[in-house]
Amino acid sequence: IASAFQNSVNIVDAAVRSVVALVVQIAVFFAVARLLGPGWRAAMERGDVAGAVLRAGAAIAVGMLNAACLST
Repeated sequence: IASAFQNSVNIVDAAVRSVVALVVQIAVFFAVARLLGPGWRAAMERGDVAGAVLRAGAAIAVGMLNAACLST
């Protein structure tokens, strides 16, 4: 979001860029959750960290990709 505001022409442009980045981030969250299967939340509560690491890695990667795309 900071990248969107830094590289925007006006507030409307920044808002549109921010909404697009948010939609992409949410879509990746649901895609990874679907990839992990229906029991991913229970697995994390049991202490299985593989799913948590995958979700965190995907969130960081998509966030960095969003920032790079919004800074042009």
